[in-house]
Amino acid sequence: MSFGFLIIMAIISFASFYFMYRYFKKDGAYILAIGGAVAANIFNIGAYAINGEYFVFGIDSVVYTLFIFCIAVIYYDYDKKTALNLTWTTIASIIFAGLISFVANWATNGFGSSITWSLISFIVSSFATCLAVLGMIYAIEKAKIKNILLSMGLMIIIGSLINSFIYFGVMAILQGGDLGENFVKSLIGSYLGKFVSIVFSLFTYYLVQKSLIKSYKK
Repeated sequence: MSFGFLIIMAIISFASFYFMYRYFKKDGAYILAIGGAVAANIFNIGAYAINGEYFVFGIDSVVYTLFIFCIAVIYYDYDKKTALNLTWTTIASIIFAGLISFVANWATNGFGSSITWSLISFIVSSFATCLAVLGMIYAIEKAKIKNILLSMGLMIIIGSLINSFIYFGVMAILQGGDLGENFVKSLIGSYLGKFVSIVFSLFTYYLVQKSLIKSYKK
């Protein structure tokens, strides 16, 4: 059932995108992008792990992919400047959430290394998010793929890979290479969750575009 929770989260996330973007356009994407990125840092695989028989899953792999997807949609349906503005707004929100979490944990549990690492993880995530978005936009502009779904899929894959590589890599270095005994299972579970989310995201974008075309014809 552990993998089933991941599917349920993907259905909730991308069904929400369908309705929010279908009826609220850019504002809906902004809400889900910021909410998804912040939630990924709070309900991450380290704090809320879903233990399976072979892999360890986290809903952050779904909601962070939702954020990357929202950036890609804004990039294609609006423009690069708007996508980058959403990125900077999201990064600011992640850092702000990290500060609130730090103070709340300090007030509740006292000052300690655990809450310090929690704040550092928010900062590293912000850095990884910045490079992930810049990297995927740069790569897709160089690739010049004409098919939007294929281009968007590649964009999300690149962004997700860059983010995971930087985040896990930097945290491993800072923590002396010790991210827990389930590191490999967690990493594989994270990529599996992102793969599922990418499939959901592309299908959702197809449905959104199809529904918008029908509404325009009416």
